[in-house]
Amino acid sequence: YLYWLRVVLEERGEPRDEFQVRFGMRKVRAARNRIWLNDRLLYLRGALDQDFYPETSYTPPSKEFLAEQMDRALHLGLNLLRCHIKGPDPRYLEVADEKGILVWEELPNWLRLSEEAAARGRETLTRLIERDYNHPSLICWTIINESWGANLNGSAQDRAWLKEMYAYVKRLDPDRLVVDNSPCDIPGNRNFHLRTDIEDFHIYYGIPDRYRDWARWVQEFSTHPSWTFSPYGDAERTGEEPLVISEFGTWGLPTLKDLFLEYGQEPAWFRTGLNATQPHGVQRRFTRYRLDEIFGSYDQFAIATQWHQYFALKYQIETIRKHPSIVGYVITELTDLHWEANGLLNIWRRPKVFYNALAAFQGEDVVLADWPRVNYWEGDQLTIDVVVSHWSRRALDDAVVDWNVSELGVAGSLPTFHLEPGEARKVGTVTFVVPPLDDSVRTRLHLRLRDRTGRIVARNVQYLSFFPNRLRRPTVSDEPIWVHDPGSAPALAERLANAGYRTVTAPAPGVRLAITSVVDDAVDAFLAGGGRVLLLVRSEEAIPPGRPEAEAIRIRDRRTRIGGDAGETNPWLGDWVTTWSWVKHEPLCRGIPRVSESPFPGDVMDFQYAEVMARHVMLGWSHERDFEDVFAGIVVGWVHSPASLVAQCRWKGGRLLATTLQLDQAFTGDPVSTILVHNLIGYLASPAFEPRRDLHARPKRRGAAADRAEAAGS
Repeated sequence: YLYWLRVVLEERGEPRDEFQVRFGMRKVRAARNRIWLNDRLLYLRGALDQDFYPETSYTPPSKEFLAEQMDRALHLGLNLLRCHIKGPDPRYLEVADEKGILVWEELPNWLRLSEEAAARGRETLTRLIERDYNHPSLICWTIINESWGANLNGSAQDRAWLKEMYAYVKRLDPDRLVVDNSPCDIPGNRNFHLRTDIEDFHIYYGIPDRYRDWARWVQEFSTHPSWTFSPYGDAERTGEEPLVISEFGTWGLPTLKDLFLEYGQEPAWFRTGLNATQPHGVQRRFTRYRLDEIFGSYDQFAIATQWHQYFALKYQIETIRKHPSIVGYVITELTDLHWEANGLLNIWRRPKVFYNALAAFQGEDVVLADWPRVNYWEGDQLTIDVVVSHWSRRALDDAVVDWNVSELGVAGSLPTFHLEPGEARKVGTVTFVVPPLDDSVRTRLHLRLRDRTGRIVARNVQYLSFFPNRLRRPTVSDEPIWVHDPGSAPALAERLANAGYRTVTAPAPGVRLAITSVVDDAVDAFLAGGGRVLLLVRSEEAIPPGRPEAEAIRIRDRRTRIGGDAGETNPWLGDWVTTWSWVKHEPLCRGIPRVSESPFPGDVMDFQYAEVMARHVMLGWSHERDFEDVFAGIVVGWVHSPASLVAQCRWKGGRLLATTLQLDQAFTGDPVSTILVHNLIGYLASPAFEPRRDLHARPKRRGAAADRAEAAGS
């Protein structure tokens, strides 16, 4: 409830002055590794809000605009906005009070903690506390974000100042939570807490490319690791701080239709950003790289990236919800901000495609599938644990989870169970044998959590793909294939032979196909003699340095640094600025269900392809001139830094088909890996294998500067 307090100053019965203020009564505290709101458990489901507006910058257009924005935040399942490094307009907090959404407010940052900066910071935060004290929606203050403006690793004085500021804010506003430094893992400068009410941390991973790394990190964070606090012996850790992942997320590009509908033309901020983050020319690049041929239009591609964002967030949030020791999260971010395209809404607060789907796994209570894999063969025993995260006050006695996969005609119910508020645990297992299939199908496992009265408390879906056994069999079984894999011999040859291929250990007359992990002298000679070679790239040395072809096909590890500039990473890493790997569905992905229903042949690779996501990219194929020879590729951010993942060329008298997709799980359980290998070998042997590009017709000599230019999209 909100109340008005009116104070009137009278003199001899006559009013001389009056003041009125609206306020609310609420209590927030952190204790026993939990956050409590009015003595009830609170699970934070937040989003970072830059509090920035497309026409008025840092001034909200109106209270009505703010009300609509917060309504949309609530629709998405959020209960908190982290107002980033600024004190919001007072109307912002007024609307938050009215809508019942919580606010986490932060002090603006400076560059260096000089005496003047420290004094101004203290004064600013003091005035913010005085101004916003009566807003019940405001529950938390942050003093420093990611050590911006404080040298926490290099200065004991800065660390002492931060602890002093924490104590000062707690004295000034003891009824709110205080975070000293909201830390992150900056390469070479991981920062940390010293004294805090919330043990939070920021982390970014590209998903699905690094989904296992995300799961490992969340698992470690859930244990209150030592690295969240100062390693210098000056931390004051109580052991009762609640864990919150207060920044994570991924990008989903806005459609130009929605942007230009509001702006009327390309906005000025399209020329901001650097390298992969600059939007200017995105439509031109999209067409120049010929992505319109496989996606139809930039807007259709943008929609595909938004669904990619949805599935990434779904995996990240559900991974967090499996750990009851983590009591909340903050997604980056509520809205796009200029070139930062990681908003749940675009910069005009228009919904992205997943607007009506996100709340299913952002409630107080969530039911989720803890899947070990998402691809299954006909006849496989599917076994997926079901986890319920319970944070509402609703009683979950004799609760039950119903499940079904309609397209397969299977359904069931888990045994009844009981959960206390604050619990997250496995409540049962969905298990069935995948029935016979004529064709591959991508479908949904539906989960419905019901209370003892039968009322649905939460529902969720998990996308799964199922494949008929006929796709296990090779398309080329009678032709000999020379398998040359010095790095793992004879493992690859054995797997291929067990799958039904006729393999040989050396080239011989009549052998025209080869599979290799390196183009050494023997493979080069085989190609020169007219052979057809499938190159499985596992390292940058797949084409050894020193060979002239290594100048024409440059292989780059997505996780290593390039050039000599300190701190410069490959743009294809994808942790902060998202990368999108794409495939032409034919002929590479024949037999694999489409990710979208588009009539165009392009798909953005999602979790169906999680086990094969490339660790390396190949430069050297021009997407303008050689697009017919590229079957899978990658772009970064606003359609920059195109590179190839599967591509072909003529090599002397022979033909090379090269891929950086990770296919080591082929024939060991993952159907997509197996089908991709079959399709690659089938294409290798087919009359359709006619590369246009001749690798030796126009050799190029390039250096680090040229690589950096290409990485930047030049």
